[in-house]
Amino acid sequence: MSLSLLELAHGVQKDFKEAARLYRLAASQGNSDAQMNLGECYEDGQGVNKDLKEAVFFYRLAANQGNPQARMKLALFYYKGIVVKKDLNEARQMLLS
Repeated sequence: MSLSLLELAHGVQKDFKEAARLYRLAASQGNSDAQMNLGECYEDGQGVNKDLKEAVFFYRLAANQGNPQARMKLALFYYKGIVVKKDLNEARQMLLS
């Protein structure tokens, strides 16, 4: 499990927009941790406009690389039917793969 840039920001002012920019840069280079963290930025609306479709997009990129946090996030989206069609089999698959 990796720490996000924002979790490491002790004693300095947190800059969510800059964190999202840096996550996007690393995500575009295929970094699954950055993809996961950028997904969280979109899910929470930190540094970017809240956009659950974009969150799912980046969670899926990270999950496809085996990122366990992203797989858990996607499983929850499928379990609850948020942005994606509710699919308990897909949710279970995300957790078991």
